[in-house]
Amino acid sequence: MVGIAPNLQASLFELTMSFSDAMDLVSPEVVDHHKKVAYIAGELGREYGLDVDKTKDLVIAGLLHDSGALSLRERLDALSFEAKAPHRHAEMGYRLFKNFKPLKQVAKAIRYHHVAWNRQEEIKKQTGEEVPIESHIIHLADRISVLVNRDKTMLNGYDRQKITARVVKEKGELFSPELVEVFQQIAEREYFWLDITYPGLGERLLAKNYQSKIDLTITELVELAEVFRHLIDFKSSFTATHSSGVAATAKELAAKTGFSQLECDLMDIAGSLHDLGKLAVPNKILDKPEKLTEEEYDIIKNHTYYTYRSLERIPQLDLVNQWASLHHERLDGKGYPFKYSEYNLPLGSKIMAVADVFTAITENRPYRKKMPDEKVKRILTEMGDTKKMDKYIIDVLIQNFEHFNYLRDSAQQISQQRFKAYNEHAENASEI
Repeated sequence: MVGIAPNLQASLFELTMSFSDAMDLVSPEVVDHHKKVAYIAGELGREYGLDVDKTKDLVIAGLLHDSGALSLRERLDALSFEAKAPHRHAEMGYRLFKNFKPLKQVAKAIRYHHVAWNRQEEIKKQTGEEVPIESHIIHLADRISVLVNRDKTMLNGYDRQKITARVVKEKGELFSPELVEVFQQIAEREYFWLDITYPGLGERLLAKNYQSKIDLTITELVELAEVFRHLIDFKSSFTATHSSGVAATAKELAAKTGFSQLECDLMDIAGSLHDLGKLAVPNKILDKPEKLTEEEYDIIKNHTYYTYRSLERIPQLDLVNQWASLHHERLDGKGYPFKYSEYNLPLGSKIMAVADVFTAITENRPYRKKMPDEKVKRILTEMGDTKKMDKYIIDVLIQNFEHFNYLRDSAQQISQQRFKAYNEHAENASEI
């Protein structure tokens, strides 16, 4: 396929920014929280004297620090200055990222980002690990962020003094005395407070000052997309394995329709990320056992748009974005969100559409059981005959139905085992 570099790479920073964008869509109350924490942590780290690479890792940790809080309730609880049971989501975030080598240190910083300064020796006895300074910095940055009034576009002198006083009050208790002193120095500078409430915080300030130069290879992109896939799917027990099934099906369809190995890997990534925008959909809708109302269905439909906007900041993954985000478009122009027709859709998007429907109707959903094989074939055939989806791709799948069903089921079983283990860790996550 024209336009794909054989040594394609993408920025780790831009990928984490994209994921942060999607996480912040869950509620107006959490918009830009991750970016604020990342920026404040970066300023604290730089002033404290961390080297450039550690500071950039710190910013990425800030962008991902609450990624283990999968529900809206957990996200909102984390926004309270005196958060209740905060260590669960910190531990889960750590477990999601710890095996991805480029984020290994980031994962450790996330793990301990709610540990109070006066409990670090206790933690060392429990875990055998030192709490890294990066965790203490994110903890302080996180608490500063939640003290900032989200409704204010500019903080006055009284606001600044009030926030600073609240932080100083916890010096030596919640927060490192040295870091509090660093914060007090920064707090004297007007630009710091103006930056926190600046509309271009992510795109301009973070990208300009703290962008990591780490580029991921195609193999690393596949691995990171799998991590993000778990974050997307584990949000709900009813979607816990969906993207795994879609990715496996789409990758194999691509292989059987003549895509190169690189293109098949990109299809795998697109399958993992195709429902990224569902991070913005409340669990009460994803988990609803009855038929959705028209309003709820409209909210669900928005997820493809949010996937598109979240991924479009990464130019190297433009093709992945098209394949991932257009999976609900239809050949007759009656899909969503762009109402594209057959002639606007790349082959990869048509493949993803078939993989998504195939996986959806062969798995259990809140409102119905999975469908029998013959009914699955009949539905897919009808969608091909009525110009909803590409007939050629559907024929490829149906002619190899047992093979595709086995691949899909195997991928989803593996993901189900990981989801079960994830939940067990979540239930047993100690109050560190």
